[in-house]
Amino acid sequence: MILFLSPTEAEESALPSVVEQAKQNRLVVDFITSMRATVVSLGIYPPGSATIANAVEKVAEQLRKVLEAQPTTTLSEVSGRLMVDDRQLDSRDQKKAPVVDFLTSMIERKIQSITFKTNTSTKELIDFLVILSRKPEDLKQFGPVPEQLTSKGIKNIQLNERIYVATSVEEQEEAKKREGMLKRMLAAEAIDLNRKDIDDLLSDKDAFQAALKALAGADRKEEIGEDPVERATYIQGRTRQVKEMVQRTSAIVQSIQDEQQRSTFREGLAEMMADLDPEILVKDFLEEQQNPTAIGQLDLQPMIFQKLGAEKSIRLTGEIIGQIEKTRSLVGQVPAEQLKSRLEALKKMLGNVMQGAQGKEHLPQIAELLMKAGLVKGEALEKMKAQAAQAAQAAQTEAAPAAETASAAKPVQIQFVESDGSVDDEILFKVMRNFTRIPKPQVPGVVEGLSDIIAEVVFHEHVGDLVDGMIQRMVEEKEYSTIYTACAEFLEKLCKELIFNEKYDAAKKIVGLFHEHADPKIDRHYDQKKHAFRVIDSIASEEVTRMLLTVYQHGEEEARQEVGALIVKLGQRMLTALLELLKSSEDRSMRRHIINLLKQMGQPVIEAIRLELTNAENAWYVVRNLVIMMSEMGGTEHAEWLQPLLSHGEPRVRREAVKALAQLDPQGSVEFIRMALQDSDISVRGYTISTLGALRDTPSIPQIAELIGKRTKMQVEEEEQLQLDAITAMAKMNDPSVVPYLLTALKKEGLFSGTRTKSPQIRARACFALAPYPSEEVAKAIKAATKDGNPIVAEAAKSVMPRMARYL
Repeated sequence: MILFLSPTEAEESALPSVVEQAKQNRLVVDFITSMRATVVSLGIYPPGSATIANAVEKVAEQLRKVLEAQPTTTLSEVSGRLMVDDRQLDSRDQKKAPVVDFLTSMIERKIQSITFKTNTSTKELIDFLVILSRKPEDLKQFGPVPEQLTSKGIKNIQLNERIYVATSVEEQEEAKKREGMLKRMLAAEAIDLNRKDIDDLLSDKDAFQAALKALAGADRKEEIGEDPVERATYIQGRTRQVKEMVQRTSAIVQSIQDEQQRSTFREGLAEMMADLDPEILVKDFLEEQQNPTAIGQLDLQPMIFQKLGAEKSIRLTGEIIGQIEKTRSLVGQVPAEQLKSRLEALKKMLGNVMQGAQGKEHLPQIAELLMKAGLVKGEALEKMKAQAAQAAQAAQTEAAPAAETASAAKPVQIQFVESDGSVDDEILFKVMRNFTRIPKPQVPGVVEGLSDIIAEVVFHEHVGDLVDGMIQRMVEEKEYSTIYTACAEFLEKLCKELIFNEKYDAAKKIVGLFHEHADPKIDRHYDQKKHAFRVIDSIASEEVTRMLLTVYQHGEEEARQEVGALIVKLGQRMLTALLELLKSSEDRSMRRHIINLLKQMGQPVIEAIRLELTNAENAWYVVRNLVIMMSEMGGTEHAEWLQPLLSHGEPRVRREAVKALAQLDPQGSVEFIRMALQDSDISVRGYTISTLGALRDTPSIPQIAELIGKRTKMQVEEEEQLQLDAITAMAKMNDPSVVPYLLTALKKEGLFSGTRTKSPQIRARACFALAPYPSEEVAKAIKAATKDGNPIVAEAAKSVMPRMARYL
């Protein structure tokens, strides 16, 4: 039972029906999901922004729905689970990402319960969510959370007003008594039980199993490090502990005369062992094979393996295969009989694993592991392949009878929710796995039923199969039929929920389908195209956009890649938001990521860039990034948009504009590029010189030569580099008109000359630049340079001399 403790007077109300509770639970999950999305958004948008205002309005609307049937609702954390008022949330809902995140947030902030009242205002919600959005380490400077609510004047949201405990004191004492009794029984040297002890211990089957698990530690989460020695020590210790416990338990079972009680004890032991790590299980059964004990008499192995889920069965299979390979490697090191006995025990385990997996979904995966390991051959291999194929076929075909049974001559809605408010897992599983096999007349009704339980669909393990099935049916529908519209409307709704719950792969498939159907180049029905276009617009709503951009900014690398691919699929609808993020982000790495996304969106981006280039309010780095994008995405016709940027106030923008113009339209823009030789910033002039050299723009040679001639007594390093770049550019011109300018640069001026001799580095580079133009005049100058007093110049001249041989 649940005990309700409150410092205030508890309201008494009739318990709602199971159906009403299920409906209320769905409303609560929606409310929590909206709160979570808003808290995330508060990390990037200010509380007063329109984005937050819209998000909080949605939270308020969800809260109003929750409070329609009662004046207050309390969300509490009890032993890591969420309670709504005095009842636990459904186990499926407990596993949903928004609920898990919400519980984690409560625990980190030391909040035991949150009570919302009917009169909660929008302002109170905003103030509360702002507080909730603060990181736990940042909360210290603001004081305890309840005091923060008080200081903000929040009266209709109260913390820790109600506290729930998991069980009553009597129940806790009863559990301790049962566990203590079991512990004494297992520790006894001699088994001496009276009838009352046994009856008390086994009176509650579930409680007995819980006590057995708690005593064995089977259900606790072990924190084992990565160190292999540490793990080996742990496994060895746990194996010994479990073995001793099973031995003692077996002795107790043998002493019990009542068959029903013997069965309860035996089943409890199997439940406990099914919770163990597969490595411990394998080692326990190998120990049993080498040193037979009472565990073998209980014949627990088949029962344990029957209780294992898919994940543990597959892990157990892998562990057994590993032990078989290890045993085979010991040939020649261990007595043959011992190896044979061990292999027989391991093969028996594999047989029990296969038996336990019969009729279950993971049978084909286990069979595949065994076939890959080469553990089955000949007839056994063929039989196993047939079993795996039959299991796969059964999974594909079992939905058809269910769909046909639910069908009638006219479309009807399949009821996935049973009378007690729970979801019929069997029907849901069959529909999710086999949507393409549902008869056409029944598809709209099935989809309508799925819409009513979309929260269950989102978190179902086969949601990907359902999405694939619906997409296949929509691709096959050539007309704008009720099947197409029903599936489209459902997938639109499902896609948003998938995004909010970070299931991006399935969401990307949905967006990809509608993106394709909206494409004018694709041969689809006109009304299908219009519908697909509307769906993409709807999916790319402000709320979805906010969520995707938040994850793209702050998520882990893997999530960012998935979200990035989804953003590109949404295309033009995300363009404005991405450009705004590009302009507002101060993170260079993030801006680079955004640019990469925008470049994948194609032609629509170019027009948006043109408009942004004319926006005088954009920061210089935004303009520079836009220029970079234009240079990589645009064509010749777009160069004229960049020409005005050669007079931009920021040198880094002007430099990028020179580069972009040379890429987009080198011939048409060269006159504008030459103008940058007169730029006030030396880095722009240097980049322009290099660009003109690469373009082999011979008309610019005189202007470039002027930069070489300007040498001052206190010449700075940047000016020297500029002159070196100028000589390199002239060398690239491949035009003899550069020779006079290069000879001037090489010449060593006299003491009373009005011109200063160039630096050794410049003169050496001039030697190399003159090499392609041998003549008497050039050869004479090079020969004179070989006797230069500076070794840098002399060595450069000597290396060029062979090219001048015919003129010497």
